Amino acid sequence: MQDFGDGTVHWRHRYDPENDRCVSVVERRDAADATCWRETHIQYAVDAGQLHELAAAAGMRVERVRDLEHNHYSPAAFTHVWRLRKEARWTCHAWAQQSTHCATSSAPTYAR
Repeated sequence: MQDFGDGTVHWRHRYDPENDRCVSVVERRDAADATCWRETHIQYAVDAGQLHELAAAAGMRVERVRDLEHNHYSPAAFTHVWRLRKEARWTCHAWAQQSTHCATSSAPTYAR
């Protein structure tokens, strides 16, 4: 735990033997001990191709990759930080049934 006066940062690190990986959780709490945000970091050894495939299978895409120690990517680095984003699943409601006039005068409506 690290105290910042207006709150604290907590972190937990554990090995997950079932999935052969390490999991770290970092959590920021305010002065009243309410959780402001939480990050979960999963660390395991895969190559870049495997990580892209795993992300796609989970409905995610790679947003950014950088070295652990630098703000850029270098294939020579041993550890990289990958930022993944969950892809939103959008469906169009009644777009095909709208008249030509409606379709050209207003945008379609989407629902998540």
